[in-house]
Amino acid sequence: DISAQAISIAESNLPDKTAQLQIATAESIPYVDSIFDYVTCFGSIEHFVDMEKGLAEMGRVGKVDCKYFFVVPNSAFNIVNLTKGKVGTEQAKNLEVLHTLKNWQKIFEDSGYTVNDVHNFPVYRKKWGWLKRIIYLFLPARFDEQFLFICRKRCG
Repeated sequence: DISAQAISIAESNLPDKTAQLQIATAESIPYVDSIFDYVTCFGSIEHFVDMEKGLAEMGRVGKVDCKYFFVVPNSAFNIVNLTKGKVGTEQAKNLEVLHTLKNWQKIFEDSGYTVNDVHNFPVYRKKWGWLKRIIYLFLPARFDEQFLFICRKRCG
């Protein structure tokens, strides 16, 4: 994580004090090649200064059979902001690049990943949560608020 506060909170919540957490950017991960079985990135890729380099770094630190879990927002739908007439997430004052389902898939594939599965990843906030649950029952997947991509590194 890039936040010392986030690292501190994570360390205080870890039952296993042998875990190694570090402050770093995704574009420069301070671990050796092929060390991780799983790599997760939830709600951050759209904020990377250099998305291509960040995705390459995550690929570098994953083992050959590593599973990658990427959660990314959908530019085609964000119910909270659509009702306010704007596009983006609640962090839009920061660097943020949003894409559609199809574009995210292309970004991951162009970065050397094979997309094995995609799931909707709805966010239910307290305000209007009941309405969002109903909407998500009828909403085509390509319009979900966020997507969970499950990927592997492409071999060769």
